[in-house]
Amino acid sequence: MSAKITKNLFKIHQLTGLISGLVLFIIGLSGSVLVFREEIDKAQLQPPVVQYAAEQLNTDTSFRNLLKAFPGAEIRLMNATPEKNESLCFSVRKAKERLTIYTHPVSGEVLKKVNSNNTIVVWLLNLHYNLHAGQTGKVIVLVTGILFILSIITGFVIYRKSIVKVLSFNVAINQKNKRTLSSSLHRTVGVWSLLLNFVLAVTGVIISYTIAFPPAKKKPQKNSEPQEVIIGFNVDSTLNELRNKYQGFQPNFIRIPAGSKTMSIGGSLPGDFFLYAHYANKVQVDLATGKADELSPVATKSAGDKFNEILKPLHFGEYGGLPIKLLYCLAGLSIPLLSITGFLLWTIKKKKALNKSPKYNYNQAN
Repeated sequence: MSAKITKNLFKIHQLTGLISGLVLFIIGLSGSVLVFREEIDKAQLQPPVVQYAAEQLNTDTSFRNLLKAFPGAEIRLMNATPEKNESLCFSVRKAKERLTIYTHPVSGEVLKKVNSNNTIVVWLLNLHYNLHAGQTGKVIVLVTGILFILSIITGFVIYRKSIVKVLSFNVAINQKNKRTLSSSLHRTVGVWSLLLNFVLAVTGVIISYTIAFPPAKKKPQKNSEPQEVIIGFNVDSTLNELRNKYQGFQPNFIRIPAGSKTMSIGGSLPGDFFLYAHYANKVQVDLATGKADELSPVATKSAGDKFNEILKPLHFGEYGGLPIKLLYCLAGLSIPLLSITGFLLWTIKKKKALNKSPKYNYNQAN
């Protein structure tokens, strides 16, 4: 590769980094914390612990109570197969209102109700995806992600000869001065985080695009009363039928959209690819009759649909347990570090060029 091409790529790398640096700092820092969002939610919300036998589980009553209490709302059950002594966790969404409601798995009694919009995790998610700046913020985050991809690609080309040396620990951190230290850290951190940051950037851009420009939804008619959703069957009986019909199927997520005539049940199957979301295998159930469509295993879907199912787990590190979460956290922290070291290198270079400027020397002399 010619020196001219390398020089131009370096300019692109530098320019994309300078433009996106501040936003990348925010995205990387918030993302490194959001890796542990389940743990943060549990620590803040303190889900009620209840005593009951597994055969007593009665999600049906909870669904009916919530549909009656929140007409016109979307109801989501986040843990359709709860762990031992775990209360049922529902997400109730209506317009801009979002509630997290815990109910008793047997009686359906509401044990705890929390405004989800006031939680740490939702605040961080809004920071991560829209900078708390609405549609403008969503577009800024999307553009920043695209610039980050360009920065990663150009960085790979620029430092391609150093990759093997860095990964084999044959390049030491040069602490001679600020410039060499910043340069060494930028190169080393960039190389070690290269692959995972590329994955985070690509998946992040796709997710950001769907958030910034979601598919158009049919607007409800003004002054129209919320449609009452009535379940004409027993939810638990249907879940058991699905478990018996599809060996190893574990329902994990149930969703009833506002005003819908169907219930969507998502779950996992034995042999699922480890990156698939735990609700990737879906079945639709008619709310009036309880008639269920055939289960749609993610393994039989198109490559595009399969990719959509791994998108969120791949971006947030929702696989592999604590080791993967720690790895993703470090990758998230590498982004602010790359922004800082890149900015320091630029300022040092500009200051050095300014010191060599004849105009600067003349002013100093006078």
